[in-house]
Amino acid sequence: MRRGRILSLGLLALFLLGALTPFVLTKATIPESEESDTIIFRQQIVDANGDKIEDKLMRTIENQDDYVVDVVLTFNHKITDYDLTKLARAGVTVSKEIWSMGHKVKVSTTINNIETLANYPDIELVSSAEIRYIMVAIDGDDYSDLAALEKYDAEIFWGVGCALVRYYSGIEDDIKLLGDYTAIQDTTDIRFTTQVLEPEETEVTINTLHTAQTINATGMWDLGFDGSGIKVGVIDSGINQNHVDFSGRVINVQSFIKVEYGYDEDDTTPDDVDDHGHGTHVSGTIAGDGTANSNYIGMAPQALIYMAKVGSTATLQAIIAALDWLVNTIKVKTINFSMGATDTPGETISEIAWKNAIRNKKVVCVTSAGNEGDNGYYTMGAPAALADIIAVGAADDTSSPVSFAYFTSRGPTADDQVKPDVLAPGYAIWAPAHDSNTGYRELYGTSMASPHVTGAVALLIEACQSSGIAYNPGLIKAALMKTAESINVDILTQGRGVINVGKAWTYILHAPTVDSYRLVGTSIPTVEPLFWWEDLLQGQVTEQYLTFVSPYKVNLSIEITGAAASFITSEVIRTHWSTVYKVTFSIPLDTTVGHYTGSIDFKYNDYVLETISIDFNVVASNGKRMLLNYGTTDWGIDHMYGQYRHFSADILDNKYVISEQKTSLDSGILDNYEAVWLPDPFSLDFPNAYQGDYNATTPTAWTESERTALTQFVSNGGTVFICFLGPNEEDIEGFGTIVTGTNVSTINEWTMQYGIEARHTYFTKPTPIIVHPNGSHPITYGVTGVDHYGTSLKISGDAVNVVKVAEGSNYATLAVYQHPNGGRVIVWTTNFALDSEGYKNKYNGILTQNDVLGRNLVRWALAKHRIQRTNITVEKKTVTLTYKYLSGPGADFSGKVSFPDGSEESLTFTDIGNDLWQTQFEAGKEGLYDILVECGPSGTDDFDYYQFNFAKSGGIGISPIVVVLLTSFGLAAWYLVQRFRRK
Repeated sequence: MRRGRILSLGLLALFLLGALTPFVLTKATIPESEESDTIIFRQQIVDANGDKIEDKLMRTIENQDDYVVDVVLTFNHKITDYDLTKLARAGVTVSKEIWSMGHKVKVSTTINNIETLANYPDIELVSSAEIRYIMVAIDGDDYSDLAALEKYDAEIFWGVGCALVRYYSGIEDDIKLLGDYTAIQDTTDIRFTTQVLEPEETEVTINTLHTAQTINATGMWDLGFDGSGIKVGVIDSGINQNHVDFSGRVINVQSFIKVEYGYDEDDTTPDDVDDHGHGTHVSGTIAGDGTANSNYIGMAPQALIYMAKVGSTATLQAIIAALDWLVNTIKVKTINFSMGATDTPGETISEIAWKNAIRNKKVVCVTSAGNEGDNGYYTMGAPAALADIIAVGAADDTSSPVSFAYFTSRGPTADDQVKPDVLAPGYAIWAPAHDSNTGYRELYGTSMASPHVTGAVALLIEACQSSGIAYNPGLIKAALMKTAESINVDILTQGRGVINVGKAWTYILHAPTVDSYRLVGTSIPTVEPLFWWEDLLQGQVTEQYLTFVSPYKVNLSIEITGAAASFITSEVIRTHWSTVYKVTFSIPLDTTVGHYTGSIDFKYNDYVLETISIDFNVVASNGKRMLLNYGTTDWGIDHMYGQYRHFSADILDNKYVISEQKTSLDSGILDNYEAVWLPDPFSLDFPNAYQGDYNATTPTAWTESERTALTQFVSNGGTVFICFLGPNEEDIEGFGTIVTGTNVSTINEWTMQYGIEARHTYFTKPTPIIVHPNGSHPITYGVTGVDHYGTSLKISGDAVNVVKVAEGSNYATLAVYQHPNGGRVIVWTTNFALDSEGYKNKYNGILTQNDVLGRNLVRWALAKHRIQRTNITVEKKTVTLTYKYLSGPGADFSGKVSFPDGSEESLTFTDIGNDLWQTQFEAGKEGLYDILVECGPSGTDDFDYYQFNFAKSGGIGISPIVVVLLTSFGLAAWYLVQRFRRK
């Protein structure tokens, strides 16, 4: 499946420095590199053709008239005085600016001289001199190290632990030496968009008085709570503060739409202008008082609004500046953020900033889950994936009973944690319009659901304050989740259900006070394992995540009891008001089949805050295990029940074991598996893919020891399966074409030792094409066509081209290698054949058998016996097949041959010594013969498939190579004849 990345939206034009700095010959003093735990997310720099000139720079200079340009030269060593002298003699104007551990320098040169510079042996890359926006973040409460960044004229956002450095790409290496930073990220090209859909053609009209009744805000109004005096921050497109429903309660509007935050131009519109209308609608749902029409009243109709204007498509720099303004200057109590981006594994700068605002400023932050629910599970957006934030999905309350809105994004997150937290009305919501001071408009989306919860938060805060009850974000979130009402759908769709703010207040009010806070708490999910894992196979391992929410940050624990407890281990991932545990279910191969139960108590000291049940069945497996390790991908959907859900379910139904874990490949974990699957590794916009990556630490770098572990795994008889798309070109409006996709160079570092090399070519077809098997191989048994969308493979040595790109081509889309000890390597340059559409053969219909190939692939990869065909000969009518037994519990050959007339004959094998086994049959009739050889349990272990045509006039033996060659020549000749006829 091709992934649309919000990260790549709207790339900006170059910001070139206006004046050239005089050249001064001086020795560059650069600190030595040190080990650091800092995570670095870098700019994508691509040189696809290998000419050492950045592709983006080439496109830029082709479209400009300037004769002299500023460029960045990246050296393969620390730049010396001698290097600078050589450049000066070559007519290059060298600046004083040297960075990236002394490897980069900015120069001015003529366009005609760029190719000459690229040919210098010491220069690795000539790239654009573009000012980038580099964000730095500290996860914690001590931000003092940010002060060191003032040497780069950084803008420091002390309220959220972040800083913005405006400099050239590569400065990240120098920044990380200045302090203890959690993450450094080039955020120039990151965009967040509003989570709204266009209104549908429907006769249903739902007013916010109705939705207020749905979430029981009306019950809070009856108690006298209407949000009076509560400061509510909104980060959005702006607001029409002249709408009568706001009645002077829009206290401050600050625009962050500025060039300094990555926009093309500064916002020059008045503060009361909302060009999009999204922010006005959201603010009205939170705090409109219904002056123009009482049926369209907001949830907290007397709350105070503070609008941080970032536009309908916002830069991350602007969002963080807006967040800092709201929590540090305005000191709001709660913030609504109805915008989002694609979720990726790990925590980014954005998520760290939100976490710091929640934890250190005690601001209750609410955000929309996203509108990608049509694409299934693993569609949760960011920052909704953050454990500390309240992630809100959309409910449809236009009819009874309340249901979920079809578009609402579903969990889990890219890190496999359960989201959303709750639901609120988000379907056909009417609220104040931006283009009228008395009118209203209808919008759909989780953008509309989130402000319902933000309004509810304001009501709870007011109630707590008026009652003298201490509160914090953990207490508010726990109360809303605990009392939410289930709509009887799975927890990854509804979270804990539709909020009931009246019940939440009752829960808080009547809870006992322990250590200054009301003793409240809840969890998500409420049953373990998740519904996908109700049946666990013998030998299966699954990592589940539990989030416990309470007003307490310390002295928290869990206690696991019952018969199921012996299979479970737990590990704290992060602690605070939202505490996340990783709960690992490990089912030994010899576990008795049956039903197992237990419970998990979430405790504060000795008080039990929540009890969740454990309930699963252990079912029989065939003992063959594959590890899906998603540690090398940044695709949030690369999970068993993400885009591979139909494939995974089918394989599990056939009793093969797939375990999904994120762990180091050199940890010894491979000893527990026959195969490891690495889906979509090393995206070009992922840190590990950066060209010229000097001593950078990345979150999922493929270390040398991991590559060594994989090589040893293959040598010991294991299988490594890698699937990916390869590089591709993406057109970006207003900029041009950029390269996205897979960094195949990183993959080739390992696969080329087996004669398999991924090509750097782009796949240009708009949709998947059909490709065909290249002769006979077990993986293509029963397959005539499979879907392909991606690059191709160059094959050499003992590697085998299993599925070819096209007739007559030497390139493969799927290739394999078999080690003399039985180990196997499978490389497939697509994921479309296994994704949720492809595995159902929906791309090209009955012309493909992706599911058949998928089952064959897993069977061949997980075989405990490992065999290899060494020879097939034909002497007159006698066909002799010879196989070598490579590894396993002991040779156990069987097989059958299908004759041209449809009859079958079993094959009996004889041990002829040296681990060689032989069988024979008589081929009396002319035509096509299908040979299936198996070793081990029939239908589940190793096998071989071979097909050949027998002709009596052919005489002696027809080897596989001859058959393939004759077939290829025949097909090529047929193709030429057809073309000639058409002419």
